[in-house]
Amino acid sequence: MRPFSPPVLTLVFCLTCTLSGIAQNQSDPTPAPKSLADLAKEANKNKAARAKTVISNDNLQVTKGPLPEMNFEGVDNSDEITAAMQNYRQSHGTKETEDLIHAWYDKYYATFIEAIEENKALASRQEDRYYNRAESITPQDARQYRQLRNAEARSAHNDFNKAKQNGLMTARIQQTFMKVRTELVRSGLRYTWFKIPFANGNGSY
Repeated sequence: MRPFSPPVLTLVFCLTCTLSGIAQNQSDPTPAPKSLADLAKEANKNKAARAKTVISNDNLQVTKGPLPEMNFEGVDNSDEITAAMQNYRQSHGTKETEDLIHAWYDKYYATFIEAIEENKALASRQEDRYYNRAESITPQDARQYRQLRNAEARSAHNDFNKAKQNGLMTARIQQTFMKVRTELVRSGLRYTWFKIPFANGNGSY
């Protein structure tokens, strides 16, 4: 049996809470009013809770993470990423450092594979579009034929732009992986799992 995804579990949880609330309201339609003392206590608790969630530079840094995001557009920031890894290494253990770099690598390797698979699907759709072009429309349906061809042209143009974007992104991931791995090896960090994927996604080196 296929496990439920997080969004489905969240929906089930929300429905359960809602039904539970309705049942409670039906069993006790007129709850007793709260005293002034109780209201004052709740106000103090809410005030304390708000004070605990004040955003500071420290928790912003935790939210953003110790490593910068890879730039898919503009200037390559592999040097910045490598510097952040080395900075993290100075204040953390060997395993913690490897775990951080491994998580970063896995994230962008998965992004690389997703882009490759999407481009394969776009290429397959282009082939289907070419071989099945307007087969069901008779020559008398000139206006409908033009509309279909225009729609096909727009779809092909969008697919071309998306494939181009994916190609640039995968090239940037390869380039960044190579630069980061080279700098890590120079600093004495050699990870056998840190492989550079081939451009077609089949294998790595």
